[in-house]
Order: sequence, then structure tokens, then C-alpha cells
Amino acid sequence: MRKIYSTLKSVVAATLVAAMTFAASCSYDDTGVINQIEEIKVDLEALAQRVTALENKLQTEVENLQALIDGQVVIVDVETDAEGNQTIKLSDGSTITVLAPVECTCEPSTPCQCDPLEYRVNADGVLEVSPDGINWVAITGVTPECVVANVVVEDGIATITLADGTSFKTAVAELVEFEAAKSAIYVKAAETISVPFAINDAVEDINVMNQPLGWKATIEVPTRAVGGMDYVLNVTGPAKDFLQYAEKSGKVSIHFNTAAGACKVMTVDVELAAIDLQVDKAGNITITNTMVDRYERENWGQVEYIEEFNNFYFAVVGLDDYEACGGDLESVYNSNWGEFNIPAAASYIQNFFANVGENDYNNAIFVDGENEKWTVNFTVEEVIDYLDWDDQMTYEGNSFVVCVIPTDVNNYGSLVWDDMIAVPFKQLSISLVENVENRVFNSAYFDVTLRGAQSYHIYPVSKAEVDMYINEYQYYASVQEYYWAMLESFLAEPNWYTFGFKIESDVVEENIALADLLAYTSEFYHYETAPATEYYMCIFALEEGRTDYTMEDLHIYEFATADLVEAENPIEATIVLNEDTNLYAINVDVTVSNNVNTVYYGWFEEEMPAEDLKAELIRKAYSRTEDDFAESGYTFPLGTSVDAPKSKRYLGLLVIDAQGNYTLYNEELYSKEVVMNEADFSIESVEFTTEAVTVTLAGLEDLEVKAYKYYIISVNGDSYYQKTEEECQDIAYNSNDYKYRSTEEHPIVITYTSDYKYSFAPDTYKLAVGVEFADGSFSKCVYGEYEFAAEGGDEPEAPVYNFVRAKQTGSLNDANIQFYTENDEYCLVLDMYGIVTAERYIPEGTYSFGTTYATVYCYNYSYLYDYSVNAKILKFIEGYGEVKVSEVDGKYRIEVIDAKCLDANDQEVAFSAVYEGTIENLILPSEYVAPVQIEFTPVRAEYDLMFDLYEYNGGDAEYAFWLYDENNNYLEAICKFGPHTGWDYEYSAKYVSTAGEMVFASIQTQAPSSYNCSSDAEKYFSIKASMTDNSYIMFSDVLPAVAVNYLGEGSTYAPGSENQGGENPEQPDQPEVPGEVVELPVIAHAFGYEGSMETEVIFMQGDMNSHVVDFRMTGIQAGTYTDADGSIILGYSKYMAGNSEYGGGVIMSSANATITDNGDTTFTFDVTFVAEGTTYHIDYTTPVQEQEGGSSEVVLTVNKGTAAADGYSTYIHLSDESGDNQVKFVAENTMFNEVTNFPYENTFSTWQSSVSYIFGSSHFSFINKSLVVDGTTYANSDVSNASAVCTGTSLTITFTVGGAEHVFKYSM
Repeated sequence: MRKIYSTLKSVVAATLVAAMTFAASCSYDDTGVINQIEEIKVDLEALAQRVTALENKLQTEVENLQALIDGQVVIVDVETDAEGNQTIKLSDGSTITVLAPVECTCEPSTPCQCDPLEYRVNADGVLEVSPDGINWVAITGVTPECVVANVVVEDGIATITLADGTSFKTAVAELVEFEAAKSAIYVKAAETISVPFAINDAVEDINVMNQPLGWKATIEVPTRAVGGMDYVLNVTGPAKDFLQYAEKSGKVSIHFNTAAGACKVMTVDVELAAIDLQVDKAGNITITNTMVDRYERENWGQVEYIEEFNNFYFAVVGLDDYEACGGDLESVYNSNWGEFNIPAAASYIQNFFANVGENDYNNAIFVDGENEKWTVNFTVEEVIDYLDWDDQMTYEGNSFVVCVIPTDVNNYGSLVWDDMIAVPFKQLSISLVENVENRVFNSAYFDVTLRGAQSYHIYPVSKAEVDMYINEYQYYASVQEYYWAMLESFLAEPNWYTFGFKIESDVVEENIALADLLAYTSEFYHYETAPATEYYMCIFALEEGRTDYTMEDLHIYEFATADLVEAENPIEATIVLNEDTNLYAINVDVTVSNNVNTVYYGWFEEEMPAEDLKAELIRKAYSRTEDDFAESGYTFPLGTSVDAPKSKRYLGLLVIDAQGNYTLYNEELYSKEVVMNEADFSIESVEFTTEAVTVTLAGLEDLEVKAYKYYIISVNGDSYYQKTEEECQDIAYNSNDYKYRSTEEHPIVITYTSDYKYSFAPDTYKLAVGVEFADGSFSKCVYGEYEFAAEGGDEPEAPVYNFVRAKQTGSLNDANIQFYTENDEYCLVLDMYGIVTAERYIPEGTYSFGTTYATVYCYNYSYLYDYSVNAKILKFIEGYGEVKVSEVDGKYRIEVIDAKCLDANDQEVAFSAVYEGTIENLILPSEYVAPVQIEFTPVRAEYDLMFDLYEYNGGDAEYAFWLYDENNNYLEAICKFGPHTGWDYEYSAKYVSTAGEMVFASIQTQAPSSYNCSSDAEKYFSIKASMTDNSYIMFSDVLPAVAVNYLGEGSTYAPGSENQGGENPEQPDQPEVPGEVVELPVIAHAFGYEGSMETEVIFMQGDMNSHVVDFRMTGIQAGTYTDADGSIILGYSKYMAGNSEYGGGVIMSSANATITDNGDTTFTFDVTFVAEGTTYHIDYTTPVQEQEGGSSEVVLTVNKGTAAADGYSTYIHLSDESGDNQVKFVAENTMFNEVTNFPYENTFSTWQSSVSYIFGSSHFSFINKSLVVDGTTYANSDVSNASAVCTGTSLTITFTVGGAEHVFKYSM
């Protein structure tokens, strides 16, 4: 629907009041019409009451409504278009639109924005609307056009019907033209203009119906003509003292009734005569003059009536001069001489307008009804050049004020200063001069001019800092480049970057302090200067509408601060140790005299010479200033931590008064010494449960204890946290050791170990206890080892796993060796970090479990995986056991000896295993053959940086090059974009000689570059290409540029092509190898992304490799799918998905699938796809689904973001649209991808009921009471059997609450 009025009130008020107005202003001879009007009056009284009642609800001004009621407008016409829409035209030119009824398609109970609607006025007098007659809403927000339902005009009477059924009648007036010499009148303030006009009708009565606010209009009837009337309209402009409130323009409306009973209206436009002055930022001046002087003068005995444009006085003065006189130019104007006492370009406009710019003299002649507006144009520079006769003014780079002063023709043309118009014209002017003689130790003073810009950015930086970036770091070549780099960032992203301190007004100041300048238009700023320091100051002016800045727009200045002077009489300062000083902290109270301005301070381990100490204190810039003293007094605390009791530190103070005099203090201070207590106490008992250890002490009964300190760890605990008895001797007082815990309670209840184990298993535990007494003394350390015996006899033997095959995955430097049991029930993964050689074998030897290079890497990277539960059930602990590698009878023998693991309950279990056999992808140590280098010495080369042979990601390879020896044998190297993602690369190389062609199995190379080149006359090439038999070609050196042919961007060069650089042997045709279909042993499936008509099915093999096929289906649906018709989406279908060796997965080049519904809740997938030229096949049937008592699955679609759960963990808040199902999932910080803010690919197998218990990559929890299932909130204590699997882009959480299993799924 079209919207004519912006508020409902404007429609209702205009419609109703227009009717009221006309009833009050029009009369008729016809009795029937008069009776109709009387009926209208009755209706309108009720409607007027309704309008009054609606005023609080309808949003517009009462004054406008009252103006309509007062008869300022009438209806002059009603028009209907082809669609049935009606437009009611009012005498002031405004309209009301009544839209034709349309079929309403609004929902029930929703406010409708189309006809038909039902309306009513409630008991409170408020208009309400309903789409169905049942649900009613207030009129706020309803489309206003719906209020007027219809208008019908018959015999000059308009019947207006509102949407609530109320109707009223009003006559329609005829709008006639104003028959006068002019249709628009310019009137000066308080001036009266008389305009004759005629009406060619017999007029019964006539009156002024409306005039703009502040104006006055009357009608005189000087003569009566046959069949018509001649009149005079007198229009008086607003009084001068009312100009600020008066309307500057508008319409005067004249209403009259004819003898024949017709009602008619005519209007005339009026505008306040004035002089308008505009000056744009380029200095172009436009003056529009509608002020006309009318007067009589005697000329040779004859009296003439003169009408002419006001001959105003024009002036351009300097902005500084204008501001110096406070804008009172009258005070610097000499009326006797008709000129200013300050430099000015000034004259009466008639004296010069035709000589500057391109102004036609004829336009300056007033002609009534023809030329009533005079416009002149010129520039500031033109005026100064023409009128500055004494050459006192300089245009370039200066700012001015352009002035227009009207003249009073009735007072001998004197200037009317009260009506002066002044417009500033500012040109960009940047100037900063330091007043060197006013330098002080903590500031500098400047004479500053900043004019003509939108804002100014002032950026002070010490010379030492800038020089460091230029000379030491060599980031920039000059000071200009240093600032330009930061300005470019600011201009590119002004919402993210700043450039110095922003000033948002012009500045013209003498001797302004640096602090006052930087904070010129800001309430807060912070920039500290140091004594005796040199600085750069860069000023950048941001100009409105400009974007083409260059380094030339940087204005760079230099300034410095004064040096300090040693005080003749030392400035007093005292340093006193306070009660916060302890064994590991020194804390003092410093008091200085009240004449101190600044104190620099710092803590040092060694005593320093005075000058060095002074320089270091200033360099560190830790200080308290006069503002700090004013806020908190002249006594302030300082402190530092130390690493041992009775540690010595030196506190340096540089105390400075307001005059820059200083006194240096260097105080030697100590932390407290340990005071030992001779109390003889012992550990009376140690009681173990799986949840806690309770320790009871004896011998402390008569002593006041402040705190009990303790350390506990399993003798088999994490080696990083292990301490010996000797190392625990400081337990009572060493508050810096985070392995120690503290409590004020006795007996001591311990709920977790010093290596952060939150449960206790049968084992031997080290326990150390110390005591801090209330008098500040400390006890000895009491140490012992205590046994937590297992119940039910001997510890059960560790299970034995029989591994039958093995393979290597991942990179060689961080190789995973995976061992599988029969039927792939279990997989043992050993992360041989830095152990497997580049030649692809494991050297014989013994390797420990650890978290460093050349160890079997723990921390969730070496583990035992159970495929029946799809989880890691054992994770190896560093520091326990070893892996022995040997070669026996042509096989690997891998022995895991005396290792320890954490099970799913974080209980330690022993683990040993033996494997004998081959390892897929690795050779035996005895099979290693030393590589043989193929002799190849290139003498020339050709290369192309935009190779165009491959249709990957737009068609360009990254680069290619060919190295030729003297016999024209050549080595080809190609790097192309891979099919996986836009950032993957694929390398290939071959060697072609007269003996044949060699295609290499592995390639290491880089694009031709200037690296290692001594000059532009060289080009560097690097490649090592290896065969499977360990032979290789290698070249890493430079070739002279004259021997290198760059084929150019986009070249399609290849050996044998017509644009080759030299003669190359023809490449023999290669026979096609028939395609071989590779069967993939899929044993399970999962889902990746699941959306509307899109489901990613993940097919998982027993060796932990997986493949993704992205189907156009919701869930699993039987049918035939192919990439040819788009029912398989190739862009997200990957072979070896997630495998780092394959760049995270290889995009399939084609795929076809048939899904069969077997009718027993299972589906069979028959999938064939091609990846990297090889055809693969999957034949897989899904497992039978439970029909009763199964999981309740909910898809969460809303990611509300991540936040910190505590200092070590992060949660992600996931929800469905309604919020009836949601959870805040918590894992370690390290398990969240900082880029995606989503968990990494991982299996979270260990549920923790408290966030604080999370320790390890398998642990997870929920923020307590964040779990909502079907609208019910659950605490973490209600959750059981919880696990989670993340693919990196999707998260599946399984858990049990309320006796039922539930599954939450979310996908990015």
C-alpha cells in the first residue's frame, strides 16, 4: 500500500478539520444546502470532540490541528484514478489519499495494512482497529491511509466516510487563479506591499482565509465594475522582533462567495525579501538579493518613484581580524571615510559586481513582475584581487570572513549593521612552532594554527622510538614512511584504527602546552613525556569529502623537553616498609613533600650508578604525577615480589619539583626472613577414599595456626609435578610454589592432587605438610608416603591385546603408528614424534613416553581406541614405560613395556603389548638404501609464474619451470593448485632425456626467485626430485639472468609447444593405464552437515580414515544420486576427509550412488566415486536402529557464541530456535579453534560434572543448569552417560537425563 501521510493524526486531522473549516467559511442561498450544512455542524461537533479525545494518541502537533479548525484550508477538488484511488486536494496544496478497497490477505489477530478493516472508538475515546471484529488493537502502527474509507462528490458537496462508518459532508470550493500583475510577492520585514487584483464575478463576501505565521494580509475594495470587482491585497511582512519565530514564506489564501452561491479560493505566494549569502569550500560566492528599495526622489523638478535592488555593502576581512574584534565590524569601520580600519576588500555591490566574475549588468535592474531576484557570483580570490587596493591581504593559505551589510535607503544609504550576514571561508592552514625558551622537563609549548579541515590528528612519538623502527628494525626508510604506514591503516579502517589525538575544531593558540593541545576537544587524554627527550610531532588534517591523501599530507615537526637539574637542597622523601611486606614481597609507603610534581620509580636487583639509575627510571617511565598527588595525597604505596625470603632489592626514586629540580634516592630493602617455630607435630592419620584424602595432625593443640600447607601426589603421578622430600622443606612458607595447597581447616580434606587428579585410585602417595602460625612463624616439613590399598585383594591384570597389522599415517616428522587387532576391534596409536626418518623407517632403539621431540608423544596423542564405543579408552601417561623397536626375521618387533595409561574414569592402569610384522607405508631399517644422485647440471632455464595448463580454481597453476643441461636434457617442475581447497598445492616433476622419461615420486621445490642472488643478473632455482628407488636429482643454485627466459604471465608454454624457448626432445606418447576400482572397507557411518535438503554422510574405515559424500536429501532417503544432476554436491564430497596427508581431504571429481531402504531400519549405500584419477567403491549397510527406548534427537540451529567458562576452559552456547533445547558445552581452551570459535575435531569421552574438573582433551562438561531439554532445565548432577564427537564443523552430544537418552546435533 502506498503511504501518503507519515502519521495517522495527519490524515484524521486533515480530513475532519477540512470539513469543519469549510462549514464555517462558506454560505449558500439554497435552503437545502443550508440545512445540509446545519446537519454537518452537528456531525462535526461530535467529530471535533473525537479529535480532541484522540490528540494524546495521534502523534502530531495541536497547533497544526487548530490551524485547520480555524479555517486555513478548504477542499478544492477530489480526483479518482483508474484504479479507484481518490485524492482530496486542499487549498494549501496538500492532499489526502483514499485508497480503493483491496482484498485483504492479513493473518488473523494481526493488525492489517489493507482494506477492509473494522474501526471503533473505545470507552476511553481511543480509536482501535480490528481485522476480524474480535481482536482489537490501538491505532498506533496501523497504516494511516486506511482511516478514510470513501469520499463521494455530488452537486458540489463532498461526503467523506471514515473506516468506522462515521460520515460527514462539506462543500467543495473552486480554486481560481489570482488575477494580478504578479503571482508571488517579496516583502521586507515590517514592509507593506499593495497588490491590485480583479475578480470577474459578482462577489457577495470576501476575506483573507490564511496567511503565514507572523504575516498580515487585508483586502481593500476601491472600485466596483460591471460583472466584477477590483481589489487591492495589502501584505505586511513580519515585524523585525518576530522574525525568529515567523515563517519566511508561504501562501496567502483569499476566500469569497459569489452571488450564485459558489465558494471559491485563490492563493498568492509570499516570501520574506532578504539577501542570502553562500560561500562554498572552494571559495565560490553566491549572493541572492530580493530586497527592493522603494522611494521617491526629485530629479530636475520632477518627482520620480524608484524601485531598485538594495545596494548592500560587501566586505572580505581576515578571519583573525574578525575574531579579534569579536565579530563587531562596526567598531572597526570608519563611516566618515567609508572604509575599514583593518585590512579589507570592501565596497558597495553596485560599484564592482560587473567587474568580477561573470555578472550581467541587466540582472541588477529590478523590473516588477519580471526580474525580482538578483543573483551575483564571484570568488573570494577575485574579490581580494580587485578590491584590496593597498595589497594588505594575501589569499593563498589564509582564512577570511565574507560579509554582506544591507543599506538603509531612507537614512542616506547607511549600513544596517544589525542585519549583517557573515560567512567564514577557511583554507587549510597548518602551522606549529615550538617556543623553545619555554621548554620544561615534562612539557613543551607551541604557537599553533590549525584551520580549514574537518578534524586534525596530532601524533607525537619520541625520536628514539622512530629511529629504532628505521635504523634497528629497518621497517621503514624514513620518518615519513613510519607515519604513513599508520595513517594508511587509519584511512582504510577508521573505526578500527586511530592516528594520534583527534581535535575536532580549529585551533589558533599562542604558547599552548602540549597536554592542552592534545586534549583540545577531548575530555580525556593520556600521553606522558620524559625529561630531556626529543620528539617528532606529525599533524594530519582530515578534509571533508577528500580521500586522495598522499605522504605529502603529513606535516612533521620536532620538539623536545628540558633536562632536569639536580636540586641544591634535597627534595624530601621518606621510604617506610609497611605491613604488607612478607617473605616473598617488599612493600613500602613513600611520602614526598607537597612541592613535588613528579616521582619516577623502579625496583632493581643490583645497585646502579646515579646517572645510570636516573636514565633507567626515566626510560621505564613508571611515575606518579601532580594529578595523582592531588587525587590521593603525597603518600603512596609501592611494592615488588621476590623469589625467596630475605631477598634484597633496590628502590630507585627520582623526585622532581615543578621547576624541574630533582633528588635521586636509591634505597636498599629486604623481604622478611623466615622465622622457624620449634613446634614438634606429626601426621596422626591419613584416610583415603576415591573422592578425598583426610589428614589429621597431632602436636598442635596449644598453638594458634593461621594456615595448613600440603602437597600430595601419587608416586606414579605426572613427573612434571613430582617433588622430593628435600624439595618440600619450604612447604610451610613458600607461597610462590603453585604445587602447594593451603587451607585453614583441620583435619585437612584434600579433593585433588598436586598434578590435578580429581579422584584417588589405589596407589602410593607422597604427602608433605607444613604449618604457618598466627605469630608469623613457620613449622618444619612433615613428609611421608602412604598407601591407598585396593579393596578385594590383588590388582586385576591388565588386558592383553593381540595386534595383527600396522600402518603409518600422518607426516613422517609426527608419524602415527596404528596397530589393529583382529576384526579391527581396537586400534593402538603411538605418536612417534621426531622418530621416523625421512627415509620412511623407524630406527631400532628404545623410546620413552613423553611430551618432547624424539619421544612417543602423550597428552592424548598416543592412546588405545575402542571401535565398539567409538572412543579413546586408554591414554598414555608421560614418564612411564618405554617402546622398544627392533628388527627380527625381516619384521618389525614393537614392544610396549611397563607403560601406564588413564582410563575413561581417569584411573591409572598398566599397559604392555607386543607386535611383530610389517608396517604399511614404512620400510624396515635393513631395507634402507642410501640415495644415489643423478648427475644433472643445468645451464639455462625457462619459467612461467602463471601456468595455464590446468583447470583448477580458475585455470592457473602457481608456477612451472624447466632446467636444461648442455645436452638439452631437461628437468620439469610444476606447482599447481590442488582440487581440495584454494590453498592446497600439488607438485609434479619429470626428467626427460635421450634415454627416456623419469617421473618422480616426491618433489621439494619453490618458485624461481631472487633469494640468494647477489644481483638482478641472477635467478635462483631450487628442486629436489626423488624416485621410489631413492635416486634423485637436486639443484639449488643461481643461473645467470641471460640464461633464463621468463615466459610471462599467462603463458601456455610447455616443452614441445610452438613457443618453447629451445629445442626439446619430443615427448613419447604414454600408454593409457586401464582404470582400477579400489574397494574401501567402510565399517561405520556418521553425519556431518545436516540441513534442509542436504546431508553429509561420513563413511568411516577401520583404519580411522573416512570419506564424505554430500547428498541432496534430508536425513537418509532411498534413491539414485549423481553429481551430474546436482543430487551429489562435489564441492563438499571428499576422499580421505580430515587426513592431513591429503590436505584435509581430496575433492571428488565425480560421484554416483544408489541408496536402498531395506525395510528393517537399515539402508545400503552403493557409492562409486573418482578422486585424483582413481575410482573407488563403497558397499555399506547401516546398522539396525532401536525402535523403542531409543535416543531423542534434536537439531540445534542457533550458535550464540563462545565465552570463557574459567581461566582454562571455554564454552559454546548452542540452542534451537525456540530455546526449549539448549546447552553451554565446555572444553579446554586448547580444544577451540581460535579462527572459527568452534571445537577442533575430537572425541570427548570423559564427562565431568564440574567445569573445574576438566583436565585433558577428552574432558568436557556443561555450564551447570545450562542444559535445557524440551523446556526442562537440568543440573549437571542430573546428567549421565555423556559423550560428544566434534568433526571440526559439527558437534554431536549424547547424554542421559530423566531416564532417557538424548542427542543434540549442531552443524556450522
